[in-house]
Amino acid sequence: APSQQKGRGPPSRTGALHLPRSTRRRSLAAAGGARVRAMAGERALAIFKEDLEGPIEVAKAAAQRLAVVAIVVGKHGTKTDLLPYVAGKVKDPDTPDEILFRLAEQLDIAKLMDGFDPVLVAPLEALCMTEETIVRDAACKTVNSLIAQTAPKIVKEHVAPMLLRLCGEGNWFTARVSACRIFGPVYHAVEKAPDSDELLRQLREVLTKLGADESPMVKRGAASAIGEVADKVTGKAAIAEELRALVRVLCLGPSSGLHEGDPIRILAVGSLPSFAKFSSDSSEGCQVAHEIAAALARDKSWKLRVAIATHLGAVAQAVVGGAGSGLDFISICDQLQRDPEPEVRFVMAQKAVSVAQASSPAAVGGVLVPNLLALVTDSMYRTPQDRAQLAGVLVDLVEHCDANSEAVGRVVGEVSALLASSEESQFVRIQLIESTPKLVAVTGASSPAAKDLMGKVLKFFDLSSQDGGAKAVALAGDMPASGANPVWCWRLRHVASETVGAPELVPLGTDFYREFLAPIVQAALLDQCTLVRVSAITGMATWAARYENAGATPGQWADENVVPALLALRQASETKHPNKSSYALRLTLVYGLECSAGYLSPNGLAQLVSSVADKDVQQEVPNVRVAIARCFARLHQSLDFKGSPAEQMVSGALHKLSGDADMDVKELANAGLAKERLPLTFPHWGPTGAPWCTARVGAAP
Repeated sequence: APSQQKGRGPPSRTGALHLPRSTRRRSLAAAGGARVRAMAGERALAIFKEDLEGPIEVAKAAAQRLAVVAIVVGKHGTKTDLLPYVAGKVKDPDTPDEILFRLAEQLDIAKLMDGFDPVLVAPLEALCMTEETIVRDAACKTVNSLIAQTAPKIVKEHVAPMLLRLCGEGNWFTARVSACRIFGPVYHAVEKAPDSDELLRQLREVLTKLGADESPMVKRGAASAIGEVADKVTGKAAIAEELRALVRVLCLGPSSGLHEGDPIRILAVGSLPSFAKFSSDSSEGCQVAHEIAAALARDKSWKLRVAIATHLGAVAQAVVGGAGSGLDFISICDQLQRDPEPEVRFVMAQKAVSVAQASSPAAVGGVLVPNLLALVTDSMYRTPQDRAQLAGVLVDLVEHCDANSEAVGRVVGEVSALLASSEESQFVRIQLIESTPKLVAVTGASSPAAKDLMGKVLKFFDLSSQDGGAKAVALAGDMPASGANPVWCWRLRHVASETVGAPELVPLGTDFYREFLAPIVQAALLDQCTLVRVSAITGMATWAARYENAGATPGQWADENVVPALLALRQASETKHPNKSSYALRLTLVYGLECSAGYLSPNGLAQLVSSVADKDVQQEVPNVRVAIARCFARLHQSLDFKGSPAEQMVSGALHKLSGDADMDVKELANAGLAKERLPLTFPHWGPTGAPWCTARVGAAP
């Protein structure tokens, strides 16, 4: 209250009575609200304690609400009442593991307390020492989350000492396992804190002791921690020596010759790529990584050899890309590819490309390619599915060889022979057909190898060269005859038709399309299998999109290649042939028009629209009319006809179909004639799911 107010005497002792009435109301309301919140917090804490002491299901639900209780109790109540109670509950040996697990998950509440508070250390430290694995894992996950949200100085003052206490000699091995889980984040945070050299030295000593611990569980944790430390550490020079010694001991065993168990060493090998990347700028570190990899390739345990085969490529790339550019990893890969254990050979063959990326083209062609080629061509090796997978890897290896090398010639010859062999597995040939575009791109579009490979792909559509039995089987749906796999399976023809739109072939130019791909499209469009026809249409539309402006006028390429192919399909649908379904071919024609309309010239578009509108609008099969209504509706709604007479044809056909007896046909036609495009009517556009042209002016986006 003011000391002097005009017309009034001196203020009373309280002064509050002379405040304005509205101010007094707000003050009383604030005081009342604080008391209500305090009472609510006390009540919530009392209920939480009561439920946590109740039956197991009630206690589990209560533990799950720890964060909610912290919000109700408030920051001060959480620090003074809630967390001390939780710490005591965690240390109680009678507390069930289910409760401890949920409390460990819920203790990530630093954001509710304006940052990390030292009160959180006691319950988390107790949880990290529990016997149950899932409880420790949840506690370590919470600690790592809190470290990410906390300033490095606070981590140095509170979390790092907790880690050192967990590694104390009087604790059980479970505490040291948890220390391994949080070591990487703690060390990385302490590095950023000021005046932390001494503490970092202590942490490095702790890491060395963890790697030499007598408990296998602790050693496994240390082996897992190596990768995280190597990935996050910034001061490499300070910890390089400790990491090199630790990796060597855990991967190879101590100098006494007593090796660790396979699980520990396998985990350590999993951290070897991170260590190699960490040591990439040190010749000594690169040499250690190379020596470990070479020793593991000769190890007696086949599981260790599988582990190093899995990670050899990543190690080689890190070392060769750094200070170890002169080290040889090809010989290690060669040894693993010739391993007596089939699983080792298979894994190394799968990872051969990653090793090739760190090797010279001559070494790849002279060592890796011959070894992998021997596995692919060995019909007795593993299963056809596995050899098919390795066939794809083999073609990927060719991309790392010189195009004119002997290795590439051998691969092309073997692939060509396997494609022509009726004895080879269908799975292997499917993979080789998928990989043919890569081989053609490597050898060159005009090379004899490319001509031979594309000729072999076209042969899969040549039914006239087969005997009557095989031809009948192929036309009847490729069902095996007398238990044997048919020579020309529809899956092979499907993959062959997909090569038309392969991204490796599209840049090779229009001459390549006319010489090699146009015959494949012509044969695939008349195939009995719908997937084969659709793949050919999609591939042809991909070429039309790429070379839309390649001619003298826009759409010239599509007019010269797409329009004749689809008109030939129109003619084939009218031919009375027992082995061709006119119904299916007409649907394919409509789909082809829909996919390629945006890349045609006005005259080319008019030709295709006329071939459909004149004869198929009144088609007796409802599915054909539905397809036409959908296609024409899309054209009418979004295509810029650029003065093409096709616009009138499309509009007239839609008006006819709008009175169709079939409800689906009528609905699609009316949607196409609508002034505004309906956003959910046509979700997909063009062969790749994207619009092939700009929406018409005035249409809704």
